[in-house]
Amino acid sequence: MSTSTDLGVEYREFLIAFLQNNLDLPEYGKVKAKLTINSFGTLVFCEILETESAKNALFLQHALQTLSFPRLDAFGLTDSTYFFTITFRNLEIQLKESTVSR
Repeated sequence: MSTSTDLGVEYREFLIAFLQNNLDLPEYGKVKAKLTINSFGTLVFCEILETESAKNALFLQHALQTLSFPRLDAFGLTDSTYFFTITFRNLEIQLKESTVSR
């Protein structure tokens, strides 16, 4: 078994992009989760480690089960199971109020 620190940069970047494209948290508040994925891209286990939003944690527990993750063996990674610790968060966009004088 390997940890995420042993994985190649290519798969990690692909996984990040995959999750960003397939998930949108319902509200603000980060969630830290440990995912166990097998070499075929099947989520074996999801453990919520920390959360600032119970709604986001529940959403992730259900949504992650429905995803078909990228196959690790397609990236040349041969162990049967890999672990990832990922912090999910929404991007916050802050707009400053400005005044226009005429």
